[in-house]
Amino acid sequence: MASVPALDMDKAQHFAFKMVGDIISQNMGTLTVIGDRLGLFTTLAENGPATSVELASRANINERYAREWLAAMACHGYITFDNQSKRFTLPPEHAPALIDQDSPLYFAGVMAQVPTHYANIDLLTEAFKYGGGVPQERFGADWRCGLERFTRTFFHNNLVQAWIPSMPDVDAALRRGGTVADVGSGNGQALLYLAKGYPNATFVGYDIYPPSVETAREYAATAGLADRVRYEVCDVTKGIPESFDLITTFDVVHDMPFPRPALKEIRQALKPGGTYFVQEINFSGDLQENIDHPLGVGGLRHVGLEGDSLAAGLLDFADDGVRMVLDPVDDGDAGSLLREQQRGGAADAGAAAGDQSDFVVELAHLKNLPRLIPAGSVGAANTTG
Repeated sequence: MASVPALDMDKAQHFAFKMVGDIISQNMGTLTVIGDRLGLFTTLAENGPATSVELASRANINERYAREWLAAMACHGYITFDNQSKRFTLPPEHAPALIDQDSPLYFAGVMAQVPTHYANIDLLTEAFKYGGGVPQERFGADWRCGLERFTRTFFHNNLVQAWIPSMPDVDAALRRGGTVADVGSGNGQALLYLAKGYPNATFVGYDIYPPSVETAREYAATAGLADRVRYEVCDVTKGIPESFDLITTFDVVHDMPFPRPALKEIRQALKPGGTYFVQEINFSGDLQENIDHPLGVGGLRHVGLEGDSLAAGLLDFADDGVRMVLDPVDDGDAGSLLREQQRGGAADAGAAAGDQSDFVVELAHLKNLPRLIPAGSVGAANTTG
């Protein structure tokens, strides 16, 4: 019989308290969602320090629940407590993450998605046993709006100000009146910001989920942009019906069940000299690197390494026989950018023929994510006819 190793009780205790921390964080997630839905963080920010009685009156909620919510938030460090006045305060430094929907630090939208994950845990358990997945309609409007609130901040702060101008040829084409498609457009925010920044260009968003398309159409009409921005239900793996100067995907390709055929169709839909702009999560294909990641998100895969379906699709993007060069670049501020390049020409061993496209993909490497430098998310794939 194999001997039972002696327990290192310090390690056992350390892990047990890690679990306690995880349990507390899950419970705090619930209370954070409630605070977001009821506007409690905003009430504290706009009206100043409050006792539980004052918060209950201002927010029109039950005082006992206000008391418990405030106590939990203070213990978890989301708000502060003054023992003399018995009042609670939302520090101004916490407002960007909790209530300022224009801030690049805003994360309350992500919290708003969490209840849907738990609501579908039975279906997900069945998928673990038998395969398959959870249908998108099971996630509902709250989940979609939470995702919109989260991703919108990237577009609000970066898209017209930094990402497109970082590609001068694209910027110039859109100012002249180019055409743009956003694949996986969701609730449509990216194209609305692009349309406001480039009033001469025209835009179409493609998404496979009809409720998202309907929401996006409503937003475009409300913004007075429906004459230049339209949204269509489209499975791009079966073809893209038009051609464009710019095609974008924003954190979409990693969610596609069939990314390689989708990327091939995107390639076919680019006009000569057109550009494919791809923004993607960029963690490592090496599990150990993800384990060592400061955010501890080992479940997220890097999209640019050999063997990943997305990476293979990107290789196919410039057609077969193209040599790819992996070139890590450190820009000093935004963290390192991972640049994958195909350099055409006879001098390149294995390079494509003279009519082959030049191809560049730049993907944000997010090891410095807490700094949230806008340029750290820029990426572009360029192709010339």
